[in-house]
Amino acid sequence: MGQLSAKSPADLLADYVEANNIIGGASGWPYFVGNQPDAPDQCVTFIDTSGPPGFPSISIDQVGVQVLVRGNKGAASYKDAYCQIQLIRTLCLGMQNAPAEFLELWGVSERSQPVPLGNDDKDRPNWSHTYLIWVGPDPTPNRQSA
Repeated sequence: MGQLSAKSPADLLADYVEANNIIGGASGWPYFVGNQPDAPDQCVTFIDTSGPPGFPSISIDQVGVQVLVRGNKGAASYKDAYCQIQLIRTLCLGMQNAPAEFLELWGVSERSQPVPLGNDDKDRPNWSHTYLIWVGPDPTPNRQSA
């Protein structure tokens, strides 16, 4: 699936979550990478953020990914958005080993608990959660000199 030479870490994490049927397809939660459009109301967005500096000799990097979950308008949508961000959290933190088709994904940890951002100007609830994901080439975790 994801190849770091052709995808960003946010793409890789989105692919992993989609492969587990939590977003996209029939889940009712369309998703986007890099940009959260104004529509549809209910969606999940993955955005690349920074992580700590890399190690000179180890090619596994810790990179940041922010996950934004936006619900529909209405009283029940706050709970729906919360439940969705918790599903994603449970999947990501429960990863023992990355699936074989995600060779570059070595692990996931959270940088914070999910945070409610309040409602936007269209009265839709928003949540944010940030992760550190470990990504690197397969099969060797050692950087190759140029």
